[in-house]
Amino acid sequence: MKRVILILLLALSASGQELTLDQARQQAVKNSNVLREYRAREAESGYQVDEAYTLGNPTLGLTANTNYLTPTVTVPFGPVPTQITENFNYSVGISLRQAIYTFGRLHWRTQAAELAQRARREDLSREQNRVLEEVTLAYLEVLKSQDRVSLAEANLKARQEGLQNARSLLANGAAPRFDLVRDEAALAQAQEGLLEARNLATITRATLFSLMGRPDDGSQLAVVEEDEAPPQDLQAAKMRALATRPELAALTWSVEAARARIQVAESEDNPSLGFETSYQRRNPVGFNKADQWVTGLVLTIPLFDGGVSEARAGQAEEVVKQLEAMRDEAVRLVSLDLERLSSDLTTRHQRVEVARKGLEQAEEAARVARLRYQEGISVNVELLDTESALTRARLDLLNARYDYLGAWTRWRRATSQPPFLEAARED
Repeated sequence: MKRVILILLLALSASGQELTLDQARQQAVKNSNVLREYRAREAESGYQVDEAYTLGNPTLGLTANTNYLTPTVTVPFGPVPTQITENFNYSVGISLRQAIYTFGRLHWRTQAAELAQRARREDLSREQNRVLEEVTLAYLEVLKSQDRVSLAEANLKARQEGLQNARSLLANGAAPRFDLVRDEAALAQAQEGLLEARNLATITRATLFSLMGRPDDGSQLAVVEEDEAPPQDLQAAKMRALATRPELAALTWSVEAARARIQVAESEDNPSLGFETSYQRRNPVGFNKADQWVTGLVLTIPLFDGGVSEARAGQAEEVVKQLEAMRDEAVRLVSLDLERLSSDLTTRHQRVEVARKGLEQAEEAARVARLRYQEGISVNVELLDTESALTRARLDLLNARYDYLGAWTRWRRATSQPPFLEAARED
């Protein structure tokens, strides 16, 4: 029993908490499975950089072997034959190798890996911005659905009052039966609208908390204020977006990494210079001592690899061409996207102003219709029509406001404005 009471108290306390947009964004970024995947990709690229640097690191190895050889070999030197081999032989050795100069191999491999890591980091930034945009739009949808529920509840209350008024007038003989039927039909429509609004509110909350990676605890959402007027300098926004959009930066670094891989492939035919020292212990036979230490420089000069390095360099060059084409296409799409979003933002801002004026007119028309109906100048049909028009005007303004906020969210992401500016680096 105590446990049940504790759970109820926790639920009640949680339901009184307020969830802000920034908190929703932070939780979505923290709990996103997609971002977890991209963080692992970036970490993988870091290990690839470490792997590239190992070409210049020393290596230490231990070897041991034993074998049985028959027949043995002896050489008749002097009165006692000298035994060259034995039946049982063993050898234990340890060797140290260190590259001294790789003739470009180390430089180009590490550069290619580091550039690829930068590209993965920008991929993470791009995905994080996408998550931020998605959760912001979901948050706005919840607020919008809540306001629609409030509108539907107000409309239902007005229809209930209208029906009650119609019944009173009908009982007093001041209104025809048709008015009561009309009010009953309007009430049924209002009830249906409220059910639909509540269902949509439930779905949008489920979507938001799913993106946040946590169960819905009944938290109230903080109101989001409208953004300022649309920006006027589209060209400046384009220049900023082309310089900061993470998808473009990722492709740029990928192109540079592919160019470095061309040099990697071409450097495979280069010489290599290294230092090697080894110690070996084995069974002494013939002219071989039991212990032997060897130290020296090793210069390796490839003469012909069968065309492998040339083929790999050709493949890398074609990859560069592909990535350059992808980058140029991405630049074109970003420019087009900015044009579309700019026009959409301006249009939606204008729709908000039009919807506000429409609401003012609808409110005045409804006020006049109520006075006319109360004075017996008009009929119930006229009143219901004007009140329905008022409900639609309120809904139009509601949709226009939240559509404008959604357009601002997309514009901020497209032009890399906070919170979409360098999102991955701030994580």
